[in-house]
Amino acid sequence: MEFVEPLRTQEELDAMNYYFKNRSERDYLLFYMGINVAFRISDLLGLKVGDVRGRDKVRRREMKTGKLREMIILPKLKRVLEEYCTDKEDEEYLFKSTRYKNSNRPITRTQAYRILKTGARECGIKNIGTHSFRKTFGYHFYKESKDVVTLMKLFNHHDPSITLRYIGIERDEMSKAVKKWGGL
Repeated sequence: MEFVEPLRTQEELDAMNYYFKNRSERDYLLFYMGINVAFRISDLLGLKVGDVRGRDKVRRREMKTGKLREMIILPKLKRVLEEYCTDKEDEEYLFKSTRYKNSNRPITRTQAYRILKTGARECGIKNIGTHSFRKTFGYHFYKESKDVVTLMKLFNHHDPSITLRYIGIERDEMSKAVKKWGGL
């Protein structure tokens, strides 16, 4: 399995936002929501319009752990969701497949991966996968707050070192230390 990275720089985030905004409303929401709620892709894809319309929080029982997760819908994401959901029914999947006409099915994990990989390739970004959504959220949350304990709880990790390794902080710090050392 390929090791995927978070989007670390504002330039990467801006490039991906621009790409998806100009590609499709659904794909933009998938990207934007993915980096702002830190749900696993399987949990994101199961969301319906009624799960988010007019709400301040999104709740989901995690498919992997069975635990109930709740994330705040931040104001900018709330505006994006309101606009996206305007002409949709509560029972429609947020990330509805266009493959099956007249059918209410979400896109598959594989299709979500393809969408993200295509965007990353177009933006010149490597080592991206659907876990990059959660990792990007975690990376930027940690860089801003330095609060590994809250992040660990959000991700349902049992140890801060697992969380730091997962979001790529451990690798960043090792690289920084080697560069600082300078060699022999």
